[in-house]
Amino acid sequence: MTTLYYFSGTGNSLWFTKLLAERLNAKVVSIAASMSSDKELEADDVAGIIFPIYMYRPPHIVVEFLKKLKQPQYLFFVANYGGDMGDGVNNTQKYLKDAGLHEDAYFNVKLPDNYLPFGEPPEKEEQDKQFEDAEAKLELICDKVSLKQSYNDENSYSWFKTKVYPGKWYALGYWAITRSAANFRTTDKCVGCKSCQKVCPVENIKMENGRPVWGEKCEQCLACINWCKKEAIELGKKTEGLTRYHNPFIKRKEIIAQKK
Repeated sequence: MTTLYYFSGTGNSLWFTKLLAERLNAKVVSIAASMSSDKELEADDVAGIIFPIYMYRPPHIVVEFLKKLKQPQYLFFVANYGGDMGDGVNNTQKYLKDAGLHEDAYFNVKLPDNYLPFGEPPEKEEQDKQFEDAEAKLELICDKVSLKQSYNDENSYSWFKTKVYPGKWYALGYWAITRSAANFRTTDKCVGCKSCQKVCPVENIKMENGRPVWGEKCEQCLACINWCKKEAIELGKKTEGLTRYHNPFIKRKEIIAQKK
């Protein structure tokens, strides 16, 4: 039995997980739902972990999830990234080792960037190309996983960028992510629809007086900003006027459902 565990904010990881699941005839399990349950995970024959890279690292929730996972006969991970992946593979391998796990294969997939504080998502033409390239990569992944073969994907990176700038800044910022939600705010366009609260995969948003209030367990997945129907959420001033992004093949209700 193959089980695919995923974490997704704006839908990229979920989209790729669904494609993998269809070809591998795999069971799909949400990491967010797994972490909200006290139920122990069963050992899998084959397990895959699909997640985005934040600040050259897997999201905090993924790191915590690894501590619950039992070593399967064959373990692989697929890390997707929008900008620069840096030493994201190395950092993921470290967290796996800390959890008493080891991977048999890892793969990297570039998908449209959703982190608005660093700028707009790519134009539609570039997005389409990234989706096309990702689907082509899918065949390689399925071949390797089906045969339980070892595979190490591209893992080259700039020493300066990972160890100096922005690497040191990312290292500090990563550990402050959970408290970073203080910079979220709503504009007058907010109608109190609770969409942001519903899509937040870690239940970090509650409603007070008809407006969202962010807590201190944020993952910076930006689901709240990018899925807001009224574009009424900003992160400081850096996101003002920027085009929002969520994966065009994933529906809002699928993001909401990952918590169940």
